[in-house]
Amino acid sequence: MNMEESELEIAETADAAERERRERSLRAIVAADPRDVDAVTELAMICHETQRRHEAATLFERAVALAPRDAILRCNTGNALAATGRPEAALAHFREATLIDPRLAHAHFLTGNALRDLGRDREAAAAYGLAVGLDPRLAAAERELALLLRQQGDLDGAAAAYRRALSIEPDRAAVHFDLANLLSEQGHLEDAAASYRAALRLKPDFAGAACHLGHVFLAQRRFAEAESCYRRALAVDAKMVEAVRNLALVLEKQGKIAAAISAGETLVGLAETELPAWIALGRLYQRQGRPIQALGALRRALTLAPTDGEALLALMPVLDALERPEEAIAAGRRILGLDPDNAAAALLLLAYLRRACRWREAEALASRVERMTETAPAAGQRPGQAPAQYLLGSMDATKLRRIAQAWSEAESGLMTRPAGAALRRRPVDRKPDHIPRVGYLVDAASPAAAMIAALAEAHDAEAVETFLFTHRTAERDEPAGGLGAAGERLVDLARMRPDPAAQRIADEAIDILVLEDAMPGSAAMAIAARRPAPLQIAWPGFPGSCGAGWIDYVLADRIAAPPQDAPHWSEAICRLPHSYRPLFAETAAPAPSADREAEGLPADRVVLAAFHRPDRIEPALFRLWMELLGAVPDAVLWLWAAERPMVGELKRQAVERGIDPRRLHFAQTQPRPYHRQRLALADIGLDTHPYSDAAATADALAANVPVVTLRGRHFAGRRSASLLSGLGLPELVVEDLEAYRRLVLALAQDPAMRTAMRQRIAQARATSPLADPTRFARDLEAAYRRIWRRYLTGQAPEAIDIAAAGNMPASPAEVPA
Repeated sequence: MNMEESELEIAETADAAERERRERSLRAIVAADPRDVDAVTELAMICHETQRRHEAATLFERAVALAPRDAILRCNTGNALAATGRPEAALAHFREATLIDPRLAHAHFLTGNALRDLGRDREAAAAYGLAVGLDPRLAAAERELALLLRQQGDLDGAAAAYRRALSIEPDRAAVHFDLANLLSEQGHLEDAAASYRAALRLKPDFAGAACHLGHVFLAQRRFAEAESCYRRALAVDAKMVEAVRNLALVLEKQGKIAAAISAGETLVGLAETELPAWIALGRLYQRQGRPIQALGALRRALTLAPTDGEALLALMPVLDALERPEEAIAAGRRILGLDPDNAAAALLLLAYLRRACRWREAEALASRVERMTETAPAAGQRPGQAPAQYLLGSMDATKLRRIAQAWSEAESGLMTRPAGAALRRRPVDRKPDHIPRVGYLVDAASPAAAMIAALAEAHDAEAVETFLFTHRTAERDEPAGGLGAAGERLVDLARMRPDPAAQRIADEAIDILVLEDAMPGSAAMAIAARRPAPLQIAWPGFPGSCGAGWIDYVLADRIAAPPQDAPHWSEAICRLPHSYRPLFAETAAPAPSADREAEGLPADRVVLAAFHRPDRIEPALFRLWMELLGAVPDAVLWLWAAERPMVGELKRQAVERGIDPRRLHFAQTQPRPYHRQRLALADIGLDTHPYSDAAATADALAANVPVVTLRGRHFAGRRSASLLSGLGLPELVVEDLEAYRRLVLALAQDPAMRTAMRQRIAQARATSPLADPTRFARDLEAAYRRIWRRYLTGQAPEAIDIAAAGNMPASPAEVPA
């Protein structure tokens, strides 16, 4: 004990001794003269101060009987009775005080307190109003009035009362805090933040104010500032569960997964029975690639609530990552058994069923998912089903546009941007000799990254000035596809949030921003939503309209996006002359390092190759493939064993259709260069429908393997048709399943026809503009010039057809003044 504490204890002991002496004296006086009102009142006050509440109340009532017209005594008696749990009796004395002295503001205030305790809130509010009317400096009445008004739903009135209280007592941190909470509830986030800061200035260790200020920043997506606030709160109170919970959340939002896991582990240590904490921790473990730990956390959640839908939903991808797909599917079925309207579970289960090729169950579930998906935009909601998922089972481009628009609007993050977040832009250079600055916004881990890097190198510096912006770091085992060769023109945005990333693009005065990934809801789209460039283009991007008002054009071609499809697009379509994308990234494959025997293929059979994700394989198309095997006895089907359940399921379905399951050969996943080599072992490539697999088609063409494709009803279904037509092989594009069957059958039965087709593919790849970076770059430059000229002359985006490089006449109407 230090000196100060010692002196304080001595003073308190002395006060207690003096109080005891005075109490003995007063009791003697009252015993001698029971009508001495002053002695009775003072004795009552001593009893009240020393927590002898019932005796205090009895003594105050004796004093009131002796002096019934003393308004202050009535107030003290009411307080004593209220302390003994007798609010009705207390109210009677407070009302008497207001009758004795109607201008005694404190009596009206105490009347309000009693009425509040009795649940008579409207009468209490009126009493508080009388109190502050009599004494505008009575801050306590304003505070109580604010609480009542807030409870009654009068938030504006409550805020006004808090502000009046603070005008009287500006140094009350708790009142600033209460006002801030109210403002936050009203959605006035900037005003709320100012009030939380005021509370923290007055009381720097106010953990609650720091935590709630963090909530404001979280709502504004200012995650770094929110993190700082939560850490400040925890520096004061390390066991503040609310701060730990939200710290984990903002760390995850910033991509700091390891730190988020640490916070999540702290949280479950503080709140062992908090179900959401275990679920969140399980999801964090899964996101970090630790499925075993995720499984442990989610099992703990399910011990707390065995039928909790969120825990079961989080468990599904964990089981999938652990290669336990049957259990994942069972978990999805269990969720829907408990909650048939659980859209998230229905979507995930549908994806797993499609990957397992369990089409009957998938089709039944798909109809339910489609109803959920189509009704969401009409209700102003973002559908749970992403546009890319919708494309797997639908050919309705009109509905796709609506879904994409709902996703783009919801995922852009613009609705929660803080005030003052507008980008700083340089004025547009409108000089006739200005070379447009074109920025490619690329996912460095994307297969298209190498193609775009090669195009950037092939661009004519006299036509466009190019920059590459990457918005995600490439995977360790997959280099960034040559992006590093861009040197100073490569800008890494991977660790930036959308606002600073967009500002970084604007700092380079980019005139035209080209999004490699215009998938609604993607990281690139969130950046582009800030409008860092005057003109923004989707290419090669999402295979359909992204439905976003901030994307002006899409680069396509007349096969992939014919003029009659214009109503399906929110973007203006700029059609390239040959195909929407090149093929030069798919270089000629050398002779395979393994022969058919090494790959488990028969040496003397016709090999039909269908290297697709199982969810791209449509049941009617698989039935057709089985018919082809029946019609060509010496043919085999070479598939990609992408998912373990699909192997057994497809073999079972083959048996159902009278096909020996040994005629289905399943290739294991291999590195991309080797995969392209082994594709040369195939005789015919089979494309998917309704979602055409352009990547698989490009790989097959790189190995000179002919691919048969169906022309679909939307961009996603026409991508392979675009590549084949652009390469000069339109006869490989058919219009229906019967034509598909006939063409594959003809190729399978005619070795000379296959050989001739291989030779044509090799020759086309050697001479086609699609395989020449320089020629394709000239086509792109022509497109950029047309688009830029329209912008400079104030013309709105509209459909444009680009002639082949060197054949495009200039349009005087599009030359800037």
